[in-house]
Amino acid sequence: MSRSRRLRRAPPIMRTVTLRSELPRKVVHIGMGAFALGLRWLAPWQALIMASAALILNSFFLHDITRGALLRPEERASRFSRGVVLYPAVLLLTFVVFSSRLELAAGIWALLAVGDGMAALAGLALGGPRLPWNPKKTWSGFVAFVLVGGSACAWAIRWVQRAGILTLGPGLTRDGLLTFGQSDPSGRIGESFLMGGPLGGSGVGGGAGAGPEAEVLFLVIGCFLAATAAASGESLETQVDDNVLVPLIGGAVLWLATLVDPGLAALGAASGASPGAWVTGFAIAAPIALVAYFARAVDRAGAVAGVVLAVVLYVYAVWPGLVMMGGLMVIGTGVTRMGYARKEAAGVAEGRGGRRGIGSVATNSGAGVAFAFLAAATPYSEAFTLAMVAAFSTSLFDTAATEFGQAFGRRHLLVTTWRSVPEGTTGAVSLEGTLAGVCCATALAGAGWAMGLVTGFGSLAVVVGAFAGSTIESFLGGMMGSGSPSDHHLRNLANTVAGAGVAVGLVSLL
Repeated sequence: MSRSRRLRRAPPIMRTVTLRSELPRKVVHIGMGAFALGLRWLAPWQALIMASAALILNSFFLHDITRGALLRPEERASRFSRGVVLYPAVLLLTFVVFSSRLELAAGIWALLAVGDGMAALAGLALGGPRLPWNPKKTWSGFVAFVLVGGSACAWAIRWVQRAGILTLGPGLTRDGLLTFGQSDPSGRIGESFLMGGPLGGSGVGGGAGAGPEAEVLFLVIGCFLAATAAASGESLETQVDDNVLVPLIGGAVLWLATLVDPGLAALGAASGASPGAWVTGFAIAAPIALVAYFARAVDRAGAVAGVVLAVVLYVYAVWPGLVMMGGLMVIGTGVTRMGYARKEAAGVAEGRGGRRGIGSVATNSGAGVAFAFLAAATPYSEAFTLAMVAAFSTSLFDTAATEFGQAFGRRHLLVTTWRSVPEGTTGAVSLEGTLAGVCCATALAGAGWAMGLVTGFGSLAVVVGAFAGSTIESFLGGMMGSGSPSDHHLRNLANTVAGAGVAVGLVSLL
């Protein structure tokens, strides 16, 4: 598969955003989060009706009611605001996905309403130093998102949960709805502070012997991790709307937090996670990162990020995990250097002589490292180990397909139209690149099989997942275009997560 390395930036829309112009819009944005408190007493179908009504209101009537006060200057001609419509639309989807977990839906809503809203207001009101990866955003806005959004998320989850935690009544009302102070005989609400996972796990804080203090602690940790991840997504300069990115990233982290067993996650209990393992991991990773830096495989920030990820990977997956990441680095660097002069002449080569920066390192390896941690910290070790192998293999598939296809591909097809396009077009694929991707992913999946990380069928599922994830990324690239560097990194992350999901899905179904 062949994709462009030329990240063309769309011309910016020239407009002045001030606290005064944004205040009415953000007050409504934050204020709508108060309705999340009502989820304490609503059944899932009632939550869906509420979100549907809000979607209709925002799409057809809101701007007439407010006399256009919520429209930005560039939206007034069309009288349409994409963000205003996406807000309830994403909430509707959230209620569908978390229909049996409305406390998580409330937490996601709090991140979207309070976290995202306060980030904008704090950035405009306080100003201050700019983020190095996006000069349009400030550290004050980022910190406000994490602190205020994380707190609101934890509070909202606990508020909705307490409908089932306080046991002052006998159970359900006659219409099947929980009312204030009543318990849930089914145990659906309150089985743990973030509830057990949808796969039947104990949930965060649900480990044996976990008391109220431990539950609150893990609640706060989970929510602040979700807020940090969502704030990172919100701070990117990307074509993806914040109303989509914040709930997607924050919701994913919250859901994964429900699977974590505190006992397994503790450093002394997780496999291999002793203090000495951290030192050993650093002793192994640091020299390798130095070699990669001087070999011009990564830049300075990429080398530092690689060391951090490699140490975590060694702690939770030991040598087999490092083999997976090392295979990605070595083979990926090799195919990047293949035909580099030709790719550079064509204007499609990886920039800076092929050096990978912190964004590329984090998005290509981050998912695999996260899955390695989850394999050690949840009861689903086998599934997340498979996901780890699939994530690294998918990333290698994408890198090999891109680099080899751009160097040696004869015909490039855009996956959204299947028409021939110039070499380096974002979203284009080539037969030569696809075959290279399959071969490299097969080699890494085979290494995982040889080390006992996956079964024979699991390794086949990994290759299929790698192909599927890379194809999905090609579709996204074809629809979005090259975009900004952040768009490119987000597609890489989506690529690895999709490949892991397909692999795990195949094994679980067959």
